[in-house]
Amino acid sequence: MRRATLVLAAALLVGCGGGADPDDVFYWLGRVSDASGAARPGATATLSSGVLPSTRFCTPTERPQLAPINFAGPLELVTVTYQPLRQATTGEDGAFYFDLMRFEITPQFDATQCFSVSAEGPGGTTARSSTAAFAKDYDFPDLAQWSASWVLQPGTPPRVSLPTLPWPPTHDNGIEVEPGHTRRVYYNWMLAGPQGALAWQQLTEVDPLALDPELLEDFTGLSVTLQAWHDDLVESRGIFASGDFSEYATAITPAGLAIAAGGMVPASRGAACTVNDAPLSGCPLTDGSLELVELPTWFFTADPNDPMPDPSTSLDRIVLTLPGPIVPRLLVLRDVVSSAYGAGLKYTVEGSDDGVDWFPLVDGEVEFYPTADLPGSANFYGNGVHLRQALDSGGRTVRQVRITSGTFTGFLAGREISVFE
Repeated sequence: MRRATLVLAAALLVGCGGGADPDDVFYWLGRVSDASGAARPGATATLSSGVLPSTRFCTPTERPQLAPINFAGPLELVTVTYQPLRQATTGEDGAFYFDLMRFEITPQFDATQCFSVSAEGPGGTTARSSTAAFAKDYDFPDLAQWSASWVLQPGTPPRVSLPTLPWPPTHDNGIEVEPGHTRRVYYNWMLAGPQGALAWQQLTEVDPLALDPELLEDFTGLSVTLQAWHDDLVESRGIFASGDFSEYATAITPAGLAIAAGGMVPASRGAACTVNDAPLSGCPLTDGSLELVELPTWFFTADPNDPMPDPSTSLDRIVLTLPGPIVPRLLVLRDVVSSAYGAGLKYTVEGSDDGVDWFPLVDGEVEFYPTADLPGSANFYGNGVHLRQALDSGGRTVRQVRITSGTFTGFLAGREISVFE
């Protein structure tokens, strides 16, 4: 078995005692490799920890997530911020291990810690595998240092070619890596700003990334990369046919390719906006910033003692008042967070020239669920939707654009909402 010698040594050291002694020792094993599985000796592996926010899963990234502070309570924008604990250097076989005592894994009786192991490759690739850890032994998936070569194809628009994928994308139940170990693999294009703020994210298996001017807008400092994600479920068999499951989420991010600054400014830049008739000062959804901002949704009240509105009739409405009348053709949503559909979104779009009479800009209600074809992808795709939506006003000009959520959901946060003519 993989790393059998080290596992056996750990078992001998721990012994067979079943008591919950705070000084019990547990061994967390790992390995750094390249994308083909070849060992990378002399690599530095870092063990980090962070507090699991609310009921969210332990993400291998530090992207902001919206989570209730308590059950049915107000929302809070949180991240799993990993703090380094210790480091290890891989041996000739690429393997490393950390030994932790029980009190280090579960320092508080009612708190679940997120732990991760990570490594950086010589070409700028980063890999991190995370889990919501309990006091037991772990055998993390390989931290595979995938180095991608980017090819920018000229054209209108230019495209970033999909590189050769080191692991085949898997749907449904994934693939069996070895008995008891199932893995699902996903890939997503990611456009990010200098501080890592997401400008775009798009699941893919075969498609290049088209750098449409509406996608880039006039954002500066963007880079593009293709992330690989592994969702691993590992079953360990114990004595008397007992079993135990461990789950790992792994993000592998090659170094990005810098993209020239875009030059297209949306007609909605600087537009005033309201959410549920309440004005948002400075409208952070149209200011050209990629900061993720919370929105005053109906879905959670500021006072947890207030009764929640009827979810079968309650809606969130975002209204943009444009600087001038336009004939709209495209709506771009960047990281718009839904409260009930994971990585999906449900909404209608309407236009008006006076704020009184409204007419549809999209035929019917839009339902966008990237997880429908990729089960489980909500775990990494992010809380929000990145989507381009064609608009059709029938040639009529509009000054206002209204986006309304579906029932049983709401608009919790977003980065930018852009309308193009």
